[in-house]
Amino acid sequence: MKRCALLVILVIVYLSPFPAFADDVNFRLVTHFVEDVGVENGLGLSAWVIAPNLTSDSNKWVALVGPRYKTRDWWIEFHGGVVVNDDDAKPLFDVRASFTKFKPFTFWMNVQWIDPTTGSDAFCAYIQSDYWVVPKRFALGLETENLFRSGENIISYGPHLVILVGKVTFVGVYQYHKDSGGNQIWIRTVFTF
Repeated sequence: MKRCALLVILVIVYLSPFPAFADDVNFRLVTHFVEDVGVENGLGLSAWVIAPNLTSDSNKWVALVGPRYKTRDWWIEFHGGVVVNDDDAKPLFDVRASFTKFKPFTFWMNVQWIDPTTGSDAFCAYIQSDYWVVPKRFALGLETENLFRSGENIISYGPHLVILVGKVTFVGVYQYHKDSGGNQIWIRTVFTF
């Protein structure tokens, strides 16, 4: 327990100067529900409820649901869902996957196709790679989170750290934004049920 408390203190001290270099500080709240249908076949269901950015767009929410397939070293989920912002709702397709075969290195990815029914669709891609310094507790990693839509591409990348406490994951990120305004800090909290 003392090591975990020391680790949290070191992380806070490490991250404390970053807000001075960032133009925005953002907070994402994520809830992930998983239900295994069969232990032997790896099939299951998953759902996500996401507040993409509570600090600047608290009325926007994402809801996803779909099938899941899991093995010992990886899982993948295919979702249909909706992005809701005030009275506007847009459909989206989503794929999420985690790869843990090469521990202590792990990889995670998410791709989304937002609003494919109109000409204003967008494609999002997120990839992260982590090195678990303390297995199932603390990781350092890199990520890239990108948005591609007609007339606007937002490319970001940067270091992040992950702290896992039971079924809650805390992620702190410093994102460099290429050609799209200022750099950003992201704090993500993920609850898994």
